[in-house]
Amino acid sequence: MQIFIRATTTEGKIELFNTERILTIQPKKNGTTKILMGAGLYWDVITDSIEIIDCINDLLTEIRGAKL
Repeated sequence: MQIFIRATTTEGKIELFNTERILTIQPKKNGTTKILMGAGLYWDVITDSIEIIDCINDLLTEIRGAKL
């Protein structure tokens, strides 16, 4: 089972990140965290919003409840 991180970006969007694809996680002093996925692709997220999604039911709930 893959593990995902759920986090709210600094733009207010909810993102799900596959932990197997994350290269680095860099906390910043301003209450945000930079998640680097590779090749310059990164997201700044609100540190307090980061949650682990490690259950298929939780993952499906997040996907079905996503507000687009």
